[in-house]
Amino acid sequence: MCGACHAQLNQYQEAEKCFRKVVQLKPDLFNAWGNLGLALMYQKQYKEAEKCFKRASKIQPDYAPAYNNIGNLMREQGRLDEAIQLFKKALHYQANYPAAHNNLAITLHTKKDQKSAEAHARTAIQQNPNYPAAYHNLGDILSSQHQLIEAQQCYQQSLKLNPQLVETWYSMGTLLERMKQHNQAQDCFRHAIQLQPDFIKAHIRITRRMIRKNQFDDAMDYLLDLYNRHPDNNKINSEITHLLILQGDSEQACHRILPLLDQGQPPIIMAYAKISTKIDRQEDALQRLLALSQHKNLNQQFLSEVYFEIGNLYHKDKNYDSAFTYYRKGNELIDYQSDLQRHLQQMKQMTEFFTAERFDSLSHASLESERPVFIVGMPRSGTTLVEQILSSHPHAYGAGEITDLWNIVNALRVSDKLPHNFLYLSLIAILFPQARIIHCQRDAMDNCMSIYFHQFNEQHLYARQLGELGQYYRGYEGLMRHWHKALPMPILDLRYEDLVEDQVHYSRKLIEFCGLEWDDACLNFHQSERIANTPSNEQVRQPIYKSSMQRWKAYETHLGDLKDALNYKK
Repeated sequence: MCGACHAQLNQYQEAEKCFRKVVQLKPDLFNAWGNLGLALMYQKQYKEAEKCFKRASKIQPDYAPAYNNIGNLMREQGRLDEAIQLFKKALHYQANYPAAHNNLAITLHTKKDQKSAEAHARTAIQQNPNYPAAYHNLGDILSSQHQLIEAQQCYQQSLKLNPQLVETWYSMGTLLERMKQHNQAQDCFRHAIQLQPDFIKAHIRITRRMIRKNQFDDAMDYLLDLYNRHPDNNKINSEITHLLILQGDSEQACHRILPLLDQGQPPIIMAYAKISTKIDRQEDALQRLLALSQHKNLNQQFLSEVYFEIGNLYHKDKNYDSAFTYYRKGNELIDYQSDLQRHLQQMKQMTEFFTAERFDSLSHASLESERPVFIVGMPRSGTTLVEQILSSHPHAYGAGEITDLWNIVNALRVSDKLPHNFLYLSLIAILFPQARIIHCQRDAMDNCMSIYFHQFNEQHLYARQLGELGQYYRGYEGLMRHWHKALPMPILDLRYEDLVEDQVHYSRKLIEFCGLEWDDACLNFHQSERIANTPSNEQVRQPIYKSSMQRWKAYETHLGDLKDALNYKK
């Protein structure tokens, strides 16, 4: 009884002492050995814990909790296949065992066997409808399958049963971020912090939202305050370094990161890699990343980031074959469930519904301002560069990637996922009939390859495989041709290659299209203090350069599927 009380209070050393006394007095008491094993496991004394669990199962071979506990121990050590067999053995002896079903679901989820994981999580809930951890885990499983509404309902039920679950509040917040419900997501992160003030993950999510809203000073103040309270937390140091890099302050980033480098912490190594080219240490950074990629305990999302960064360093060293190998590994590691056909069907439906005749018959907003300018195009097509040029004009303001239209699209149930900005043009034409559209274009091979070489989020699942990426691109081209014919609003097509070849002429054309007088500041966009919070933030701090043109030819031997999908003839 004493040991159980200590265990409930997370006083595992005291619990261990009590259970050791019990097994000394009654060495054949199998459940006492099991409890001693748990106390040791929570102290990460895995070998000793395993001995205790096995002792319990030897005394009582059909004692299901012993196999469940050993399974948890195996999972903690990354021995997933062994864990699965042990959970199944526990269920063999006790079929009505919600905890074993739940633990098996977690392990199968880690192994990416989502269908089996979902089945066991639902069984755990069926056997115990008041099991908050099972609802949480089912939410994680459904979320990984992009069933966001169902996942949200699971998290809500978990919190209804136990509103003190910090990790569930955090998971709910990350889910709401994916659904672009940012205010509600922030509320979840703050709730998690109220329950656990030193919950670093939630603090960092709050600062990242500040950064996305261009509140860079507020984000830095928040992070520095967090660092002062947790000076040894490398994740905080890494976030500060990334923000310094985003702000272009490589000197301060180096000053912060270099003293921590030999600790070998993954976030620090990643931050170091991102600034390594600025300090001529990319070879050292590459070797550290390659070693890091061999760590067994990295989660797949982070390992994917490592692969992409290795690809970047190989690319800068002009080792193109090795670079492509790691870009491919980074894409393949991401949980991939193709949604290409859904996207293509959506584009087809838009071209069929939003005809020129249809637009004439639709009601439009009465807003007559010509001030709104929407910059659209595929990712990596030059949209950030164009916005930086335009925002350098004293009478223009670059708002960045705002999500208001996404929220309207979701509210109207046009789509259960967020489409690219070029899909918004029908809605823009209705809400802002006098708006102007700048359509950024780029050589299709360069554009698609650049997308493939970046780790985008789940809204870009089409980008994980070159053939599907090419098919998506052709769908985008067809939809843009349709908008040119159907929309009653001006659209300026601006090719990245033209802008690079003749910056003055096409910058003037851009400014004129927006109804502004020319200002020479637009030629010095790279000197702007404005921070572009996109993957192109480093490029737009430099004058226009031509090295990104025809870059795909260095990788041509790897791009056959993309060329075929694009029907590329150049």
